Amino acid sequence: MAARAPVVQREAKKTGPLVGSLRAAARLISVLWVALIFSILLEWIGMTWWWPEEGVRHSEHMLAQELRYLNDDFKESLFHARPVQLARDAAALMQRGTQAVGFERLIAGFPSNPLTAGLQTYLEAMANVMRTFVVRLTVLVLATPVFALFGLVGMAEGLMRRDLRRWGGGRESSFVYHHSKKLLAPSILSAWALYLAAPFTVHPDLVLLPFAVLFAVGVAVTTGTFKKYL
Repeated sequence: MAARAPVVQREAKKTGPLVGSLRAAARLISVLWVALIFSILLEWIGMTWWWPEEGVRHSEHMLAQELRYLNDDFKESLFHARPVQLARDAAALMQRGTQAVGFERLIAGFPSNPLTAGLQTYLEAMANVMRTFVVRLTVLVLATPVFALFGLVGMAEGLMRRDLRRWGGGRESSFVYHHSKKLLAPSILSAWALYLAAPFTVHPDLVLLPFAVLFAVGVAVTTGTFKKYL
């Protein structure tokens, strides 16, 4: 029994707050990369089969519409006084980054013939998608308080249900608790992935609010099914 104690302590250290935070950050970065790759691929597929008559104009209109959503419906934020300006600055920073690695020069340096003209169109669409991705990522960061607010509402509801279950002799179910707890992070990451990879313009509220409600329900169920006695 004594020999198992160090092993248990090492396992506890491995799953401590620092390791958990690093795992969460790695998961978020992987979701961002996958969403970016999918958004580029979907735009290319759309240019080939879904909207060939629009071509690169589709990605240009999508970027302009995303900025219009910010300008019209998100005048202020807890993190920034002018969200649309922050999104424009982030998109400009992405453009300067692509220029620094020679991406813009690569597009402009193609010789003029039908094959390279088509390739240049796809690369221009890729650049527009990357800027749209940054704008949407800015929206998600600014919308973080929405999930926090819905989470607080869900926690209040869950704590009330937990107290009722505690004083009323309700049944305790660790099965529901552990499974609902596992769904909290996917409810947020799914919203990020769907919104970032969408190959069409969509108002942020149509994506964020349903998943924020789902997150609140998950928090309420997790808190409400937490063990009655600590």
